Amino acid sequence: STPQTSVIFGHPGFERNNESFFELRIANYILGGGGFQSRLYKNIREKKGLVYSIYSYLLSYENDGVVVGGFQTRNESVFQTIQSVKSEWAKIKKKGITKKEFENAKDYFNGSFTRNFTSTLSIARLLQIVQYFDLGEDYFKKRDEIINNLELKKVNEIISKFFSSDDLFFM
Repeated sequence: STPQTSVIFGHPGFERNNESFFELRIANYILGGGGFQSRLYKNIREKKGLVYSIYSYLLSYENDGVVVGGFQTRNESVFQTIQSVKSEWAKIKKKGITKKEFENAKDYFNGSFTRNFTSTLSIARLLQIVQYFDLGEDYFKKRDEIINNLELKKVNEIISKFFSSDDLFFM
């Protein structure tokens, strides 16, 4: 087997109660959180074949947050892969996301939520998050409304202000 390097990367994120939290969730889904659908996967895995998998997700806390991602690649491809991640970061900042990507992400978040209700433990975790972040008793109703009322223009404004390849860090 080929020796591999595991790389974790990060970027400042939002606290959970930030009014733009869902815009960031949509942006992250498109960038690296959407599995095979994400730009990082399509462009770095499928087109360039540099990694076996690549991902990103949001870690949001009470007063702060981070976008965390990771990949594994051949030792000789580490620098090229890091440059590719930076390039995707710069591209989404400059051009934003498309209407089709936006609609697909909204559909995913609307459709995926009920999959969280598969066990007592997963329901308890959701309720714990709602309570801890004081999201309100009507959060489960409000959540659909929040997602359905998101606007592509606003998501792209957040992306252009928020994403910066200069703020990315790699380990």
